[in-house]
Amino acid sequence: MISCPNFIFKLGIYISLLDFVLFFGAFFLLDEFFTVVFLGALFFAVDFFAAVFLAVLFFATGFFLSGFSLVSFFAIILF
Repeated sequence: MISCPNFIFKLGIYISLLDFVLFFGAFFLLDEFFTVVFLGALFFAVDFFAAVFLAVLFFATGFFLSGFSLVSFFAIILF
């Protein structure tokens, strides 16, 4: 069974990979000006909702209150 901190960490990695794929996909498919605008909006949306989701998951499982430091919390969110 997957421990919750391990699951949250892996989810952060998958979201980072999704950003990578979206960046190169948009870079090759769109022209230059639209790429900058599109990627800015897309990355903000993906990362914002991912950060909110991970924060809710983190607090809901109680791991933040039971030993994880604030630095670890933000490291997982920003990774």
